[in-house]
Amino acid sequence: MTVGAKPYLIESDAAGPIRLGMTREQAGKVEGFNVSPATLRLEGSPTSVLRYERSGEVVAVAELKGGHVSRIRVLSSQFRTPQGGQVGSTARELAKLYGAGKVFTGKGNACALFAKAPGLSFCFRTTPQLLQKPDWKKVLMRNPAVEVILVIPVK
Repeated sequence: MTVGAKPYLIESDAAGPIRLGMTREQAGKVEGFNVSPATLRLEGSPTSVLRYERSGEVVAVAELKGGHVSRIRVLSSQFRTPQGGQVGSTARELAKLYGAGKVFTGKGNACALFAKAPGLSFCFRTTPQLLQKPDWKKVLMRNPAVEVILVIPVK
């Protein structure tokens, strides 16, 4: 993204031009990014993904299932929610934007969901203390920064 350019918008079904449900072919032709296929070990299983790079930095990863984008991992502050949430935002900043979060853990991560941000999961840089019986008050007290924003299908 060039200086002064607007960040890509993160919505309940998309991160900028990358949308849930796109075919692998469509997702591989998104303009403005260097897109490369890869296999990552996610949640214990090898997963086919497309990596999106800008200026040599991986800014997003689209997970593929059945030939379609099933989940998007936003890894850069080049993307932002309409309210202003982004990678690097702290728990307290998210609380000002969205209210109290519901915390869950899995595979060494602590993440928060917000009723005012459907389809988005904000995952924090974690410490062992944060992973032990996490709750929103504990997260606020530690005030970790967001490391990844997941765009997940709304059920």
